[in-house]
Amino acid sequence: MFKTLLLTGKQRLEWVEAPAPALLQGYARLRTLKTAVSVSSTLSEYLGNVDVDFPRASGYESLARIEETTDPEHFPVGLRVVDVYGHSDQAIRPFSRLIPVPEHIPDEVALLSILACDAFKGVYRLRPLKNSRVLVVGAGVMGLLSIWNLIQLGHEVDVFDPISERLNLAEQLGARSLHRVPYETHRFALECSGHPDAFFSMQRAMVQGGKIGVLSDGNWGRLQLAPEFHSRELTVVGSSDGVRYQDHARIFFRMPLEQQMPLVKIFDCHIKAAGLIALFESMAEGPRPLKVMVDWT
Repeated sequence: MFKTLLLTGKQRLEWVEAPAPALLQGYARLRTLKTAVSVSSTLSEYLGNVDVDFPRASGYESLARIEETTDPEHFPVGLRVVDVYGHSDQAIRPFSRLIPVPEHIPDEVALLSILACDAFKGVYRLRPLKNSRVLVVGAGVMGLLSIWNLIQLGHEVDVFDPISERLNLAEQLGARSLHRVPYETHRFALECSGHPDAFFSMQRAMVQGGKIGVLSDGNWGRLQLAPEFHSRELTVVGSSDGVRYQDHARIFFRMPLEQQMPLVKIFDCHIKAAGLIALFESMAEGPRPLKVMVDWT
């Protein structure tokens, strides 16, 4: 039996058990090791801030080990892999979706490989000029991964976030923290906060002809254009899912471990799978962690 956590309605999570499906050619059976809670997107669904269909999977990134396979040469039993199938203790998944993870890669880095690809695409869509100083508004997970990508590409980064702990983490990644959004200072910026007021203010930070990349999903309010968007002839580009996740992960995992290790601190909350429902109930009422790692072992 597979055990899965489903979102069955607004602020309603349920554990559901179902028989394991047959293992078909081109698939592997996975045993979950860790999953991650993407607080911003998943919590907005839980709270009913966005329209979604129920029931639906409640998680996103999953780290697992292959227990049974139809391709032992390329996807052998025991191989660690990353995929997106939510909070479930097992899964049957196609090889085309699996990201192999070398054994030396920390669990946290492995789980971040998918969002790191999303953030890289956002930076690519922005296309800042070489050695530019880029403004990042919002030091949540996407903001921090965007900072990390920008630093790796040789850019300087200014970051604004009202939460001091997140600014401290951004500084450890190499960014310069700001305690307010500046005025008419930057040519390139990334919106990673998802908050309307922040997006409105960051448009005032742009110089004439500036370019803003929007990586946040707008689940916490409608992002609106400020008068400066027109008067300064700004450009706004959106970015969503990454592309070629397996190829990006191979490069990501080959990077020196000392460059990857600061990303481990993005996970500021660790729980057991049995505590997932209580976690969501707590986040709905009080302080919210940056990103949660869920242990299934």
